[in-house]
Amino acid sequence: MTHTVNRQILLASSSIPGVFPPVLIDVEQDGRRFQEMHVDGGVSTVVFLWPPFLDIGRATGAPPARQRTAYVVRNGRMDIEADPAFGGLFGIARRSLGTLMHFSSIGDINRIYLTAVRDRVQFRLAYIGSDFTTPRGAPFDNAYMRALYEYGFRQARDGNPWSTSPPGVGTLVPATAQSRTRAATTAGTPRTGLAPSADGAGRRGP
Repeated sequence: MTHTVNRQILLASSSIPGVFPPVLIDVEQDGRRFQEMHVDGGVSTVVFLWPPFLDIGRATGAPPARQRTAYVVRNGRMDIEADPAFGGLFGIARRSLGTLMHFSSIGDINRIYLTAVRDRVQFRLAYIGSDFTTPRGAPFDNAYMRALYEYGFRQARDGNPWSTSPPGVGTLVPATAQSRTRAATTAGTPRTGLAPSADGAGRRGP
């Protein structure tokens, strides 16, 4: 593999569709030359360990000699913050893509968890919880990154940074919407849908 191909692969790994152009890599198969279009791998799978079709217990034919643990670190939240989409069509498309990628990663983590349970592998998950409330002004916001570092440091210092299962996923309702919801409830207006519970997990409510 040449240096050029290595560079193309690294470039393709950050080619987010709609944001950066895809990378065309020259390939040859059965004597035919053509180009493959490569983009960020998160389009298909955001997080992965071993493939679900590989049943570790059946593959070995014997119980594991020692306890196995799968550690998954998500550099992001498990819930999704309500945020208006600005900028017309492009802004809506960007917000839609971000939401799609977010829930794709949630699905990947749930799949990893279920596969680990099936294969008798302990599951540990670390992620940014709903108790982290520092706003992010822009990408690579120094104040935000420092606050996030301190948040992670406190989690590790307190000795319990790992969850043993994925949390329920709900939607964080902005304060103004929460006020309207409480007002509607007080007035006896019925409501349905997902609402955030005290621990940040989504719950069905009236």
